[in-house]
Amino acid sequence: MKTTTFNLKKYGDIDVYIHDYIIHNSMYKDNELWCRELFDYVVGLIDNDQPCLVDVGAHCGLFSVPFCMVTGGNAIAFEPQDNLFVLLNKNFAQNSLENYETNKCVVGSKCMTGISLNKGDEGYDASNKDGLPSNLGGVGIGEHGESGIEMVTIDSLNLESCDILKIDVEGAEPYVISGAKETITKFKPVIMYENNWKSANDYMKKCMGPAINIKEFLTSLGYTIEDKDADTVAYIKK
Repeated sequence: MKTTTFNLKKYGDIDVYIHDYIIHNSMYKDNELWCRELFDYVVGLIDNDQPCLVDVGAHCGLFSVPFCMVTGGNAIAFEPQDNLFVLLNKNFAQNSLENYETNKCVVGSKCMTGISLNKGDEGYDASNKDGLPSNLGGVGIGEHGESGIEMVTIDSLNLESCDILKIDVEGAEPYVISGAKETITKFKPVIMYENNWKSANDYMKKCMGPAINIKEFLTSLGYTIEDKDADTVAYIKK
């Protein structure tokens, strides 16, 4: 599968699949990091000299690779899709980064096996003659896609630190938060999560039960919550 390499200066060199048209076309048009302003804002909220990022739904490293480049901190990245996982590791390697860990699994509110994915909402672009998926970022936990995937929880990792928790998992965000309650309570990380029209689907509910209300949980811990278009940023005011 063909890729384009974007040379993003301080953010690093990042390869993106050409057929992953939403992200690729945006970066190709602007020649800058995907959601750069949001990235800069979130990273600007931390003051640790060696911060730790947990990146759930890492895609090809659009957040975690620049994070390591800019902060010098370490990233723990989760990406279950076969082809994206390959590209994620390539992007870390081609920037000569060593302070990272990649995991080919999904993250939720339970530790279990046999989880499957869907094929994304935009599906397959009719103009793509190769018949390749046109929105890899739209793939989440569901049915009719890749299968036999392990699910872990953030709390099961027993992390020593967590400064940023970034979550982009197509409607499964409440389950990731639910499985990270102990970690969030302990470290109070800056949290960035996708907050668009998507919600938990029937397959997610079958596997993990009812979804929690993220904002109610974070507010109870004293978080300030800011909606940024299709994403939400939550943090504890210093």
